[in-house]
Amino acid sequence: MSITALDSAAPAGPRQRVERRAHNATSGFPSPSDDYLERGPNLHEYCVRRPTSTYFFRVDTSAFAPRVQKGDLLVVDRAQPPQDASLVVMAVEGELQLHRYRSRAGRRWLERDEPGARALSLGPNPESPAHWGTVMFVVGQLERVVG
Repeated sequence: MSITALDSAAPAGPRQRVERRAHNATSGFPSPSDDYLERGPNLHEYCVRRPTSTYFFRVDTSAFAPRVQKGDLLVVDRAQPPQDASLVVMAVEGELQLHRYRSRAGRRWLERDEPGARALSLGPNPESPAHWGTVMFVVGQLERVVG
């Protein structure tokens, strides 16, 4: 499965705060209830736990269906170690690829959901694929429009 790197989650400069108001008062005092307005959801705050090690990727091909589809956005944390069955981004022969990390009885390997794809063994040799990051979130559309 191929993926395209989009951007780092690390802030590029000072953050700007955007306030949301239920209404704009043109004169007089603001409503005291404005202090109790809830902020809208912020996916960046929800999905990014470590901004300096988090990156966004776009999925270029469908794989790991139905969970990951072409066009989905992956939130990948380079500092998060993988666990058994984690989706991971691996550097394989100079290319970043999406795989499922497996670990049992001291043995580690990578799987793909493509028919006929062989498992890649992870070992101490230098040719072994290198862990680039662990997928923390997949952001995608539940129902795809076919047209």
